[in-house]
Amino acid sequence: MVRLLPTAMPLYHRQAEQEVTAIKTAERLDLASYLQHVTSDCVALPVWLCTKNLAGKGSVHALRLPADATETARRRCRQQAQRKGRTPSPDTLYLAGWMMVFSTVPSALLDGVTLLKLYRTRWQIELVFKRLKSVLNLDQLRAKQGSLLGDLWLNGKLLYALVIENHLHKHYGSDWNRLDQNRPASSWRFLKITRSWIDTWILETHRWRLENQFACFDVVKERPRQRKLQTLPTEVIQLMAKFGELGGA
Repeated sequence: MVRLLPTAMPLYHRQAEQEVTAIKTAERLDLASYLQHVTSDCVALPVWLCTKNLAGKGSVHALRLPADATETARRRCRQQAQRKGRTPSPDTLYLAGWMMVFSTVPSALLDGVTLLKLYRTRWQIELVFKRLKSVLNLDQLRAKQGSLLGDLWLNGKLLYALVIENHLHKHYGSDWNRLDQNRPASSWRFLKITRSWIDTWILETHRWRLENQFACFDVVKERPRQRKLQTLPTEVIQLMAKFGELGGA
């Protein structure tokens, strides 16, 4: 089940029980024209989705948006087109008033209304990615893309996220974050609390000995760096020393 992009997904009319061989005689679907002639607010249409070498059967499910949501979607469509120096077509503006998905799930298993409701829960997946990036900094890699170090760093962060998630559900349970019931809380605060807990395991700050602090700093300074540390120009240092002498006098 994916968001339908009419301009990027070639669709053809399909009879409910047609085989793939019937695609050769199928008629290309003009979705905007089709939806303009329907009176229902929820539409389910069997289609073929075709590429150059492949074809598969599925269904288009479309839900007419309320008037205010339609106007917001069309305004956003115009703004995006303007930024690209384009003018949206009438069909594009019309389709902005519909929420449309393509699905291979048989209608006998899930009806169109249920599929569209299920599709709306996709936002929870986006929130997981957002939490991983904002709370765990998963997208911040100290390495070049495609490098072995980058792979090691990313796998380490994924392991870090997995440990946090497992520990989170082990100690707080999973009932509070299930989508098949009313949720009393979201994951954000729990994730932050658990992350702080796990970080103490990694850093083991309770084992730090303050008397070894300066020795630790000396070890950090031992390895020579290829990039020299930035210092002030000699003239500025001399000027600071001169003003220091005047201040002392």
